[in-house]
Amino acid sequence: MRWPLLLFLLWILGVDLKGAEKVDLRAQSTSKSRQFIVYGLTPQARSAVTERAEQVKQAVLDALGESDQWKFPIAISLSQAREWGPVDLRLFSTPDGLVIQMRVQIGDDPVGLNFRKHIAKAVLLEIMYRGRPELGEGERYLDAPWWVAAGITQAIREREFGPEPDFFKGLLEVNRIPAVEDFLKFNPDTPGPAGQRFDEALSLALLQMLWQQPDGKSRLGQMIRHWPKNGGDPIVALLKDFPGLGASPGAVQKWWTLAIQGLASTERIQAMTGEATFAALESLLIFEFVGGKIGEKKSFPLRRFEEFVSHPACKTTLGNAHLALAALRGRASPLFVAIIVEYEKVLADLTKGKTKGMSARIAGLEGHLRALVQRGNDITDYMNWYEATQVRTYSGAFDSYLKTARDLDREEAERKKNDPISRYLDTLEKEFQDAAPVGSR
Repeated sequence: MRWPLLLFLLWILGVDLKGAEKVDLRAQSTSKSRQFIVYGLTPQARSAVTERAEQVKQAVLDALGESDQWKFPIAISLSQAREWGPVDLRLFSTPDGLVIQMRVQIGDDPVGLNFRKHIAKAVLLEIMYRGRPELGEGERYLDAPWWVAAGITQAIREREFGPEPDFFKGLLEVNRIPAVEDFLKFNPDTPGPAGQRFDEALSLALLQMLWQQPDGKSRLGQMIRHWPKNGGDPIVALLKDFPGLGASPGAVQKWWTLAIQGLASTERIQAMTGEATFAALESLLIFEFVGGKIGEKKSFPLRRFEEFVSHPACKTTLGNAHLALAALRGRASPLFVAIIVEYEKVLADLTKGKTKGMSARIAGLEGHLRALVQRGNDITDYMNWYEATQVRTYSGAFDSYLKTARDLDREEAERKKNDPISRYLDTLEKEFQDAAPVGSR
C-alpha cells in the first residue's frame, strides 16, 4: 500500500467536517494486527480506539468461526467536534486496492455513538469484499448486514454485563415478535439507546438461530462472503446458505422464535449437568407415531428409522425433534454439544430421505454417546475424590505479591483515566451499566 495516496484520500475526506477540529494526519497509531490505522487526537485516544477495534474484530471473527486473514486496511480518523456527528463509513477503490474509511467526530455526549457496532460493520464489509481487488467502473458496494453487526454488539454486551432474559420473556408473553422479513428490512438507524437495544437484542436472537444450525458459524461466514452476490436480500441469503432453516420465511420465523425462547430461559446462564443433558437427549431420540386401523401409538428409537421413515408424519415429527435438539444444544453440558450437532445432521438427512449408510452412522453416534457418559461419570468421580481428600486451607503465601500488583494496577488506572477517550469510554460503559433492561422502556 502506498501510504501517501491513502493519506491524501483521508485528507480529502476530512476537509468537510463541520464544527470539527482539523485532523492531524501526522498523528497516527496502528493496531496490533496492523489492520486499523487511527489518525487524530492524542496518543492515548488513538491507543484506546485501536485496542477497542481489535476486541470487536475478534468478536466478529469468533461469530463467523474464522481466523484473522484481512486483506485491506480500515482507516479511522478522529476529530473533536461541538457535538457528535454520524459516523461516516465508506469503502473506496484506489489504485492500490480497496480501503475502508471510518470518520468519527467525538462530541461531548458519548451516548450518541455506538462505536462497537460501526467497527463490526467495517470488519464485515472488509470480509465481504476481501476477494475483490477493486470495484468495477460505476459499481456501488453493498453495506454489511446491519443485523449481524447489531447482534455481535449485543453478544459483546452480554459477555460483559450478563444475559437479559426478561426482555425476551416480555416479548413472548405479549406475543410481540415482529415478522422476520419486516425486521430484517427495517431501518437500522433506530434513534435512541432504547431503540438500538431492541434491535440489537433481536439481532442476537437471529445470530443464535444461525449458530444453532449445523456448521452454523462457518455458514454465517459463507453468507457474509456471498452477501454481494445475493444482492443484499436477507431472506434469500438465509435460505441459500442455511438450508436447514427450511424453504420459506415462515420456517425462518419458527427458528427465530425458538432462539428467542432460548434467550428468555434463565437456564442458559448455567449449563445443564451431563446427566440431565443425556436424559433430555435420550428422550428426544425416541419418536412416536400413530398407525394401524385403531390408531395405535408406537414408539421407535432412532436406530429403527427404517420402520418409520416412510410414515406420512415422519417429516413433521423429525422436524420438531430437530428444533428440540437445537434448543437443547443451547443449554446442554459442553461435553455433549458436538454430538447433539451430529444428531441434528442425522435428523436433517432423514427428513430429506437420505438413508444411505445411516445405520452405521447412528451406531457410531450411540457408541460415542456411551463413551461421553462414561467420561462424564469419571470426571464426577474425580471431582468428588478431590473435594474429599485435598487440602482446603488458604496459605496466604502470595498476599504481599497480589497486594503490590493491585496497587500498580490502581496507579496505572488513575494515570490513564483523565484523557478524553478514556472519559468517553467510561461514560459509555456507565451508560450500559446504568441503563434499564432492554424491555423496560
